[in-house]
Amino acid sequence: MSTSPSSQPLLTDERHIILTMVRDQQISVDQAERLLIATASHATSAAAALAAHSSPSSGVSAVALTLVEVKATLSLDHGHTWVAADQVELNGHSNDVLTYLIPKGGVDKVQVTARFPAPNKHGQWSHRAFVTKLLLHPAIVRYTFENALGQVTSLDVAFQNPPLAPLPSRDPLTDWFFIDMDHLDDFTRSYAKVTRPPPLNDSTDTDPTLFVLHSCHKNGPTSSYSVTARTVRLWRSQLNHRLQHPIQSTPTELEYLPLLAISEPNKVEWTAGFDSTRSTLVLLRVKLMYENDVAEDSWVLDWPAVPST
Repeated sequence: MSTSPSSQPLLTDERHIILTMVRDQQISVDQAERLLIATASHATSAAAALAAHSSPSSGVSAVALTLVEVKATLSLDHGHTWVAADQVELNGHSNDVLTYLIPKGGVDKVQVTARFPAPNKHGQWSHRAFVTKLLLHPAIVRYTFENALGQVTSLDVAFQNPPLAPLPSRDPLTDWFFIDMDHLDDFTRSYAKVTRPPPLNDSTDTDPTLFVLHSCHKNGPTSSYSVTARTVRLWRSQLNHRLQHPIQSTPTELEYLPLLAISEPNKVEWTAGFDSTRSTLVLLRVKLMYENDVAEDSWVLDWPAVPST
């Protein structure tokens, strides 16, 4: 690679220092080869930038520092473990070509961006808030800069955003059953639950609520459905109409009825499970769905604990 005359002093000085470090056994021959290649690759761009910053019109005497590599690592546990970035850019440029000039007696502002592998379906942290909003303590990003002389400098940056508002969770005072599924992309939660019936406002109610089914998709509006004795009889009738074979005299597997009226396509599915005689509601099965993710569980009814039964 040819270099311009203005780049020769910079190139010669850097190579002289590198060879001196090899002679003094401060670095290995392999390390020196990498640094020498880096100085040759960056000499032209370094000299051009140096000339621009050191021109009489600028009034600034600059010292050119040729960066060989910029690295970034991320720690989410106070520095005990670190995750290396798989892509780092300085001022919009990758590690392929980096020239960083520090004006004498001045301060330069640079922008470093780093992309880290992460445990979500996209394989990346979608944005910085994802890291900080799920933590109770600051995250640390360590930037490491290496110049063409083999000198390494590190900078640690800690940051933390306000934590998320508490996501819906099971309330042991009111909830008989609770299932949830978290969505890491936007910090939301889908859930379904079965709650105790509300207090009776009218003692003359001939069909009081036995329990209430609730479902919510990604922190959206909550759908609620009150189940009464009349509701269970309606489900039993629908099951008998749906199934063509007669009631089995010997108890075997449960008979299932999809509850289409309270299900939402690709979001939540409710299913009622009756015993083999189709007389008793045994369980309610619920499935939460989002794209390729599924969470499924069943609530087995304890009829003696259900009010008004």
